[in-house]
Amino acid sequence: MWAYAYLLARALGYQAEINGVPGFKNTFKPITGVCAKGPVIEITEGDDQIWTEDFDATVKRVQDSQSMVTIHGFMEQSRYYIPHRDHLRDVLQPDLKYPDSNEVAVHIRKAGVRKHTQWEQSPWFVQRDYYTRALDVTGHENAVIYTDDINSAADYDLGLPIKSGEPLEDFARIMAARAIILNKSTFSWWAAFLSNASKIIQPEPLSTWRCKDNIHVYLGVPTWIKLSIP
Repeated sequence: MWAYAYLLARALGYQAEINGVPGFKNTFKPITGVCAKGPVIEITEGDDQIWTEDFDATVKRVQDSQSMVTIHGFMEQSRYYIPHRDHLRDVLQPDLKYPDSNEVAVHIRKAGVRKHTQWEQSPWFVQRDYYTRALDVTGHENAVIYTDDINSAADYDLGLPIKSGEPLEDFARIMAARAIILNKSTFSWWAAFLSNASKIIQPEPLSTWRCKDNIHVYLGVPTWIKLSIP
């Protein structure tokens, strides 16, 4: 949500009250501007609904009415951010940063592989086949798995080294990689989006856990390689 609220405030010239993102010091800087006093427009995006209005249309509607704005929910649609990618790369620099590396960063999230009675029906589950196909595209050389659960990631048996550090450290390592293989995760999505990686692979559809009839609008980036999954 921070990035959407920031971009909207910037486009409007509004003051904004937004909680900062730990590990990204720029997000704690005050966002100064006009303090609107008109009616309130609520922007909401959650499990069962998406915000369908174009960003520029939202800006115009707020400007025309001099409205205040409240934002609730995820705001996880790539269309908000792609036009501002270069600027967001400058603003959202993590406090911890590594030089660009020759790694292929493979992200596996715990929620996608944890074992329970119906774990393969988990909305975050990504089959092993996706990773083997992705590695065929990037190559296995210098490939490293980054995960929040070493034992769960090992279940994939990909034959790759596995690393599990502090979240910001893993984020920075993924961001520095020459190629990135995403999981269904906004953690690795943002690391990839802010990176200089020459090759980024995402599962398609990347979001399957909300708005089932509109899953393709969320986090796809046209220049990324999409590999179909069930």
